[in-house]
Amino acid sequence: LSQRGMEQAKSLSSINTEFNMALVSDSIRSKETFYLSNLVSKKVLFLKELRERSLGDFEGKKVNAIFSDIIYKEYWPDGLYKYFRTSFTQSAPNGERYNVVCCRLELVVNKIENMRENEKILIISHYHTIRCLLYLLGLVDVDSILKINVSNCEVIKLVSKINNGFKILN
Repeated sequence: LSQRGMEQAKSLSSINTEFNMALVSDSIRSKETFYLSNLVSKKVLFLKELRERSLGDFEGKKVNAIFSDIIYKEYWPDGLYKYFRTSFTQSAPNGERYNVVCCRLELVVNKIENMRENEKILIISHYHTIRCLLYLLGLVDVDSILKINVSNCEVIKLVSKINNGFKILN
């Protein structure tokens, strides 16, 4: 984590709640966020399913490098795969489409949907993964999933509505 990321993670300690379960991405950044937050949970699971959407061959590359490399011409703004960043059906070369991320999140969704009333679950994950979780929980539709902005260390509070799914609390 950057210095700013560490400060953001530490700021989460103001959440004065003991969680029944913490579901945390097994990425180094997410683990560091969890540990620095000092949040308390009775059970902690580090899950590969909560990893960020893979950008495959584009991982770690600057946008300018991709849009200037002739090998990736099909991914340029006027190319056949120009929507790879925001498409459920296109992806970066050797990367994941949104629908693949949604499929790998089924295990996590099952754990969330099996929560009991008044049980508190903490999820520490990544931007695209959180978007997909909100979609799978029925809180956003496919047309608005890409319009959701999730900031670093942003807290999104959900409440389970018995027999009626979930609701986002403000």
